[in-house]
Amino acid sequence: LTVVGGKGKTGAKDAPATIESKPRYAVRTIAGDAGKVTVDGKLSEPVWNSLQPARLKPFGPGQKYQTWVKAFATEDALYIAGYMEDKHIWGTLEDRDADTWKQEVLEVFIDTDGDGKDYFEFQLTPNNVIFDANFKQRLGRGEGSREDQINRARAWNMEGLEAKAFVDGTLNNDKDQDKFWSIELKLPFASIPGAGKAPKPGDNWAINFYRFDRPEAKKSYAYAWSTGPRGDFHEVSKFGELRFVPVVNRVRKLDLPSIQKKDNAEGKGSPLKNLKKETPKLEIKKGVGAPTRAKVTDKPIGKE
Repeated sequence: LTVVGGKGKTGAKDAPATIESKPRYAVRTIAGDAGKVTVDGKLSEPVWNSLQPARLKPFGPGQKYQTWVKAFATEDALYIAGYMEDKHIWGTLEDRDADTWKQEVLEVFIDTDGDGKDYFEFQLTPNNVIFDANFKQRLGRGEGSREDQINRARAWNMEGLEAKAFVDGTLNNDKDQDKFWSIELKLPFASIPGAGKAPKPGDNWAINFYRFDRPEAKKSYAYAWSTGPRGDFHEVSKFGELRFVPVVNRVRKLDLPSIQKKDNAEGKGSPLKNLKKETPKLEIKKGVGAPTRAKVTDKPIGKE
């Protein structure tokens, strides 16, 4: 997974986001058992450790808890993980599609073509209250009041959605100190508005991630991956970019002779010499095989 981030060339505070200023997140498709995840919020599968994080930054001064997301794709779904360091984790809402943005929450916005129409919003609280909505028009530009537009959007529920939060600490207890909460999320491509099917390598989606940390009733700290949308989290033109890339992590197992600590029993020399003799030589002929490919790494490019 490649995380790309940078700052725009302009110094204006409210200048529109440019290609240079938008963070980019490249998502591989991981096939087979390596991409199997039990959605329980615990991030215990090895695949999560193999991916680079995209870090969320605070909008202003205050608590700067470690906050990041990771993502990968399978043939039929986009998987997202989130990690939120937090010393006091709480949540009192109970009903699906409640006003989750008023409490502690992680938010995901996806617009598959970036036009600000027919986009998807997902939110999850530490106590597993889901908010999912499909906005046909950017919030504030649709028919009716802002509340009317939100109510129409959240009447939609994503088919096949799986989401779960895990808390390392004691939920709703301010007498002790918690460590973090984390989430796992499965979004079927067939159910994502504007997608309908798995994206092709080279496809780009507009995406952003937000977090609200509320240590006390009257204190609120906001975080974002792309911090361009400051006044309006629905400003799709200032989202970051999700870029889908082909599978690049192919590993071939070679059956090599085992190396013993001592010379073999027949006294035919050191194990290293035996290994050299027994290992088949790789012969490369011109015009045979796949063309040379550029080296691909999982290290972040540029500054986060």
